[in-house]
Amino acid sequence: MIITSNGTAASKPKPTRKATRRCFPFKIPLPKVGICGTDDRDLDQFRHPVGDPPHPGLLRLVQILLSLLVGFSSVMLASAHLHLSLYEEIYGYTYLRVFAHAFMVLLLLLTLVTLFGIWRRRFSLWLPYLGIALTLYLALNFANIDHWFADKNIQRWKKTGKIDPHYLGELSPDAVPLLLQLVENPDLEEADRNWLLTGLDQTRKGLNSKQELRWQAWNLSNQQAREALQ
Repeated sequence: MIITSNGTAASKPKPTRKATRRCFPFKIPLPKVGICGTDDRDLDQFRHPVGDPPHPGLLRLVQILLSLLVGFSSVMLASAHLHLSLYEEIYGYTYLRVFAHAFMVLLLLLTLVTLFGIWRRRFSLWLPYLGIALTLYLALNFANIDHWFADKNIQRWKKTGKIDPHYLGELSPDAVPLLLQLVENPDLEEADRNWLLTGLDQTRKGLNSKQELRWQAWNLSNQQAREALQ
């Protein structure tokens, strides 16, 4: 309360809050009415926070250069695939080499999707990336990899006479039917046959263990291998 010049009391006026201009330098959905005292033409700076759209000629040049980069990357993937295939023909097939092939396939699919996204600017890339990665992951889990290993290494042995019985003997029960056929082949050397028989005997003991005989651990592949090794 304050005292005026004529001696009367008067209440203190409340301070008024000044209006402030609040503009946001990022892209937000804006109504058709003006904001901050501007009209619709001034709102373009909010809709395009990085400035004016690129020149069509410059955009096309960038797309061409990015496409060339994708093409060169695909050539490198093809070269790596060829070199790894030659390596497998000489030294055989293993988990690491086959999974390297699978990773190359994943990179090739991702590059193709990226190439499509370069020429379709509004195309979202993360969803196809995720779908391709999950599909390949599930395919590797459901594929009979060990059976495929045994088959490819046996075919290589028939062509070159070279085989790695140590690695084949460590494969999962999925490879047991093919390994039993290989053991009965008269062309197999005695030392290699003994190594394979040792590996098959270890597999039989593992399948007949108490842990594997529980109903929670049952699966069709183990059951077929267990019957074949009896």
